[in-house]
Amino acid sequence: MSSESSKPQMPEPASLAEILDRLNDGNTAAELEEGLREVVARARATGKKGQVTLIIKIKPASGKTDSKTCTITDEIKLKLPEHDRAVEVFFMAQDGSLAVNPFHQQEIDFDDTKPKPVLRVAEDAPDSGTAMA
Repeated sequence: MSSESSKPQMPEPASLAEILDRLNDGNTAAELEEGLREVVARARATGKKGQVTLIIKIKPASGKTDSKTCTITDEIKLKLPEHDRAVEVFFMAQDGSLAVNPFHQQEIDFDDTKPKPVLRVAEDAPDSGTAMA
């Protein structure tokens, strides 16, 4: 018997894809895919960049350096691009209040409810280009 056959065989290391498929019963991979689609759609709609971040935390199970097992937790963070927001101008008072109109100016009344004169052309008048009120 050779010495190689008596050594315990090392298991095949898991790939990142296999680990992702196992995390949270496969929900991590599904959430990551859904988040990626959401960020891509928003980036396309806004023309701005977004970000998907997967954080994998690894902790030795026993908390010691000679531990042979570990626990893995994950966290997914999405940074969605934001649509541009409208900018509005307000006036600030010394007491911290805001107003739409300047505090130091008198408000002008633009009352659109008053009837306006209507100009019409007289029907029996010769076409002289004059209008009657």
